Amino acid sequence: ECHLSPLDRPVLTHCQILNPPLVRWMARLGVIANVQPQFVPSDSAAAGLCLGIGSERYLNSYAWATLRRHGVHLAGGSDSPVEEPDPLTGMRCAMTHESFSPCGPPMHRHERLSFGEALEMYTTGAAYAARAEGLIGGLVEGQEADLVVLDGCQPGGGPFLTAEDLRDARVDE
Repeated sequence: ECHLSPLDRPVLTHCQILNPPLVRWMARLGVIANVQPQFVPSDSAAAGLCLGIGSERYLNSYAWATLRRHGVHLAGGSDSPVEEPDPLTGMRCAMTHESFSPCGPPMHRHERLSFGEALEMYTTGAAYAARAEGLIGGLVEGQEADLVVLDGCQPGGGPFLTAEDLRDARVDE
């Protein structure tokens, strides 16, 4: 802690099991949380058994909205080959916080992210973590961008895609 500052942009990868002092420490030191939302469906059953559903450790697990509220930068990833390197699935999992069972309740309803927050995590958040925010991460004049066309995605009528829209989306181009 004595030798770190937010200018160093330290990165903590996974960030699956946290506690309030650790979240405050991460915010104070500018630690970037490199998170893998696909871990929630994969880990939810084991997390409940190992941590104890209702325990403080369980309640502070996969706490992306809490990290954001404290000002911690989030960068989305997949931890491939552990999970598929599919940002659309990662965004959907961040938005639903769905448990292993597709019909099961969200692991932590209060930790779900909006479409905009999930998109930010995989674009500007990842660029910030890579110290490349001036080159990539946004649709900004002068920055490089990879664009995709989605097929099978029927937006639900609002300005942003829903988790269900992302479930059906496939990259066409």
